Amino acid sequence: MVKTHNRGEDGTFKKLKLQFYCAELNEVKSWVEYCFL
Repeated sequence: MVKTHNRGEDGTFKKLKLQFYCAELNEVKSWVEYCFL
């Protein structure tokens, strides 16, 4: 296995995880606004 290839895959996974986390945050934010505003 090539280390640089693994590093690239890890970076892609982190980006996906970050996008998912941001989507979750937006969902929670809109839910909170819906309930309390």
